[in-house]
Amino acid sequence: MSAVTTATGVRPVRRRRFRLSRGVVLAALLAVALIILAPFLYVILAAFQVEGQSGYSTANWTTLFQSLPLGHDMVNSAILAVGSAFGTVIIGSLAGFAFAKLRFPGSQVLLFCSIGTVAIPVISIIVPEYVNASKVGLLGSYPSTILLYTAFNSGLGVFFMTTYFRGLPDSLIESALVDGSSYVRIFRRIILPLSLPAMVTVGVLVFIIVWNDFLVALLFMQGSDTQTASVGLATLASQHSANLGPVMAGSLVTTIPGVVTYVFFQRYLVAGLTAGVER
Repeated sequence: MSAVTTATGVRPVRRRRFRLSRGVVLAALLAVALIILAPFLYVILAAFQVEGQSGYSTANWTTLFQSLPLGHDMVNSAILAVGSAFGTVIIGSLAGFAFAKLRFPGSQVLLFCSIGTVAIPVISIIVPEYVNASKVGLLGSYPSTILLYTAFNSGLGVFFMTTYFRGLPDSLIESALVDGSSYVRIFRRIILPLSLPAMVTVGVLVFIIVWNDFLVALLFMQGSDTQTASVGLATLASQHSANLGPVMAGSLVTTIPGVVTYVFFQRYLVAGLTAGVER
């Protein structure tokens, strides 16, 4: 009888502790969510409020599209972001496969040097890159800027893809080699289909990085015809320093591509980011 009483008495205590700990976790998550969402809520409210006026209005949006060719600037940003994402995925996939599955002298040194570029601040090398580009007349050129973004982000792509490829079993490649397949065919027919989540993850990360970049776009894409959305918003902020409502409206619009990209590729992102943990 005492054992039954003790057992039944312990269960309510455990349930209360579980509910209490669950409530604490939910409260903490809610607090973090509010902290993260607070800036977005402020931007949304400020986009519809005119300085010195009460209530809400669409005047900021009218000023935004009258003062700034935002659609054209967003197209420029999209060209650079998509091109850089594709370039980084291609380089990262090829180099990652070589570092992970092929054995050659100096591979670890080259891998270390490739990943080490991630630790180099862009601002520390942007000046010599600008001087070199200006000497050969590549300023304001989409291919040169895409190539520059790809070079800056290739270390991230190589690191991520190498880690992913190392998780793939070597038996897949060995079996294909026994059947007479070349490494090129193995990479194209076997490795690429299996690495789709990782490639999408790298592409989305690079897309968001380039889309939000300001420094490289400011220096290398000069002129109203080639300026990006981030540079255009900075110009708009200097013109309307007394009323930041149009800038808030523009910031709200420019966040849409990143959010849509994340939502659309969310399934692949989760699979790509958790692949190493699952293995």
